[in-house]
Amino acid sequence: SGSLVAEAGPGAGFIRRSQDPRYFCHDDGSPYLAVGLNVCWTDDGGTHTYERYLDALAAEGANWTRLWLIHWCIEPEWTGEGRPPLGQLDLGELWRLDRVFDLAAERGIAIQLCLESFNKLRARDPHPAYDGNPYAVENGGMLARPADFLTDETARTLYRRKLGYLTARYAW
Repeated sequence: SGSLVAEAGPGAGFIRRSQDPRYFCHDDGSPYLAVGLNVCWTDDGGTHTYERYLDALAAEGANWTRLWLIHWCIEPEWTGEGRPPLGQLDLGELWRLDRVFDLAAERGIAIQLCLESFNKLRARDPHPAYDGNPYAVENGGMLARPADFLTDETARTLYRRKLGYLTARYAW
């Protein structure tokens, strides 16, 4: 047993649509105008590269960027040596994402996190990545073809669990 006291945090709150849907605001009603650009990923996946990107954005007064979870950079659910099996997320990848969130927060930059890429279900050019998808039968998964991702109950259950975990970890 115990008790909990909830208090307002030090910031202006979440960014959301304002009463006028053409604009954004914080929970406290203060306006938010997103200024920044897509950094999406790095070629090396390293947090030091993100640190350079975010430093450059902050130096120009940016307060927003977009980041993708993508298999060639940061992706907690993918195949490869040392990666956990389907149904378990790679905590090392999530640590790197935590680090990028911390770097952005230190610089006053909000991140729009894109949880998926269509490339993971693309079997043909351009940018095919299905051959590394952990849901594919060839990689120990259950999907005979990419389109099955939308209807296979096991895939849907595992994916919902992934989304639930990411929401619990990053909804703040």
